[in-house]
Amino acid sequence: MVGTFFFDGQALNGKSTYCSGSVVRSKSKSLVLTAGHCANSLKDATHRIVVPQYRYGLPAGTQPSGVFTIDEVYKDPRYPEEGKATRGPLSDLDFAFIVVAPNARGQIENVTGALTFTPTTSYEHTVTVVDTRTASRTATRTTPSRATSLQAGYTASAR
Repeated sequence: MVGTFFFDGQALNGKSTYCSGSVVRSKSKSLVLTAGHCANSLKDATHRIVVPQYRYGLPAGTQPSGVFTIDEVYKDPRYPEEGKATRGPLSDLDFAFIVVAPNARGQIENVTGALTFTPTTSYEHTVTVVDTRTASRTATRTTPSRATSLQAGYTASAR
């Protein structure tokens, strides 16, 4: 499930949103995957939340999945603190994991569902694009992909 981040003075029902993230399956049922450059802003914020299934114009209490407070931000320490390194050799490190506290409905994964990381034996993957409005397949292509390894030594920022 995809959610939108808000922090430090951004209005929940405002026209501008920040980054987004996806809930991923985890033992804690509290993990959201986002971009490393998004984590740079979130890690130093004092008021930070994620709103799964964000609906513009709805107040916090009526958002479909509620609002979840961000507890911790984890990103690779090699990814730059300032600026956006979304190109070049550091672009493979442009990801982060966010840990969120449960809301009144429970853990985020139990409320929204989650994506699953699936190990693969190959660097080539068959990708099928499906139009969800018509359920018709529009393209199938085998593409090479780059493997990004998760390294020990992540830094955390807790509030």
